[in-house]
Amino acid sequence: MFEIATREAGRSLGLPGLGTLALGAPADLVFLRSDPSQNLAAFAQIEAVLADGRLYRRADLDARLAAADAHFQGRFYSAVMGSLATLLRDRFRPGG
Repeated sequence: MFEIATREAGRSLGLPGLGTLALGAPADLVFLRSDPSQNLAAFAQIEAVLADGRLYRRADLDARLAAADAHFQGRFYSAVMGSLATLLRDRFRPGG
């Protein structure tokens, strides 16, 4: 089951070593709280991610997500996105 989501997915993308644990292979990993072969809900319980040789714990990921949310919900982005939405609505309105 995991071969399809790991090694076979890497092969289909044409990236050597992707989806394997071997010397020289890409080393991005997701650490889950429980075994997803027992319950697929485990995929929603990420404990940490190892990406580009750096470990990101759940608290790190949550803090970065909160910072990104706060940044993109500021007044500048709200004004820009509101104007863009209005422009697109008017441009693609049926009969417009």
